[in-house]
This record gives sequence, C-alpha cells and structure tokens, in this order.
Amino acid sequence: MLELTADPYRNLAPVYDQLGLSEKSAGYARLVAEFLKERAAPGKMLDLGCGTGKAAIIFSLSGWDATGLDISQEMIAIARLQALEAQTKVNFIRQDMRALSAENQFSLVTCFSVLNHLKDSSELEKVIQAASKATVEGGFVAGDLFSPGAFSETCPEVRMAPNVYLIELYSWRKEGLLSRQLIWFRKKGDLFEKKEALIEERAFPASDFLNITKKHSLYLEKRWRVDKEPEESEEGPHSLFLFQKRP
Repeated sequence: MLELTADPYRNLAPVYDQLGLSEKSAGYARLVAEFLKERAAPGKMLDLGCGTGKAAIIFSLSGWDATGLDISQEMIAIARLQALEAQTKVNFIRQDMRALSAENQFSLVTCFSVLNHLKDSSELEKVIQAASKATVEGGFVAGDLFSPGAFSETCPEVRMAPNVYLIELYSWRKEGLLSRQLIWFRKKGDLFEKKEALIEERAFPASDFLNITKKHSLYLEKRWRVDKEPEESEEGPHSLFLFQKRP
C-alpha cells in the first residue's frame, strides 16, 4: 500500500515542470498580475508554497520585488536555477508557510495550489492570519481553494512529456479529504524508472474560507472560477480569490 511521506514532492520535483504541473499556479499568477496592473504599483511580494518558482518569477518579470517560500528543498533548488535562466532576481527561501512571522512587509502575498494541503480549518486560518499580518494595509492577498466535489473520480488524468509520463488518480475520502495518487515513469537509458507519491489535500467550503479571510481584514476584490477555463465572477468548486487588506 502506498503511504504518505513527509515530502511527496521530493522525487516529483525534477519532472514537475516538464509534466506541466506548475502551469496552474503560473496561470493564476498571470491573472492576478494583469488584474493588479492598473490597480497597484509593483512592490514587494511573497509567494507561499512557491514550488519550482514559476509564479514568483512571473511577478518578478512584471516588476515586483519577489520572494518565494517553500518547504521542499528540491523545489527551492529548481526555483533558484529557473530564476537564473529567466535572468531575473527572486529571493527563494526554504521554510514552512505555517511558520511565517513577517509583519507589514509585502504589498502582495500569494498562495497558489497550496491552501488545500493544510490539514484542517485551524491550519488554514493560521496561514491566512499570517498572510494578512505580512501584508501592508491596502495590499493584496491572492490564493485558490477547492471545495468538496471539485475533482472527479471517474477517470485518471494522464500527462505526457518527452521521456516521462504521469498517471494521476483521484479519490474522495471522508470529511472532504482528497487522495491523489501519482505514478510516473521516467526514461533512464533504455528503461523507464517508476516512481510513486501519495498526496492528501483537504477540501474547504468557500463560505468558510471567506469568513476566515474577512475575520482577518481581507475583503474580496475578485473571484475567478478555475475548475474549467477561468471565468470572471462565477462561483464554482475551485476558485481563485483576490482580497485587499482593509481596516
């Protein structure tokens, strides 16, 4: 039986971008950067759970003073290399986002494809509170969140790239727990090496999330539905949210 590991992305990191697994976060970054273009001058921004750095690099290339934070050493190493390749400066730090303690430092804090990794609503509130605390008044916090039923169990998702392919299986467990089984094959010489990872994510009702954000002075500015082609101002089981910090 495949078991959870402390860092399921350790083995996945080298093929993460190749398989397109960072494209959702990159897409969210482009949406938010474009929306803020006429509303906020680029300043300091922090990307929580930055992974291989795609979102932070996009903001850096858009004029933001970007910092990326992630718990995975392997992801951070790749992110630093990709910033060099993009010829832009991003400060990448290895740290658990649940330990964030910054205060009034950033004009924008983002958390793309990471909030559902938190184990329960108390952890979710802890991260939202920390993100709000790190944001200056008038600044913004952006993140996506999925609710129960956002993913179908009916068929696996298959991703293919040169010399590597991935099969991803979804199954819903009790109390809104989504189990994602990832099986990928990477060519080494004449053979393919098989790797597996089991990732569990928690689905949170959007109404609970919006209550938490409002409690910590974050007020909804924009919502996109992202469980299909992004659509403005449409509620769905998976949404991207943009909040402004106000008194």
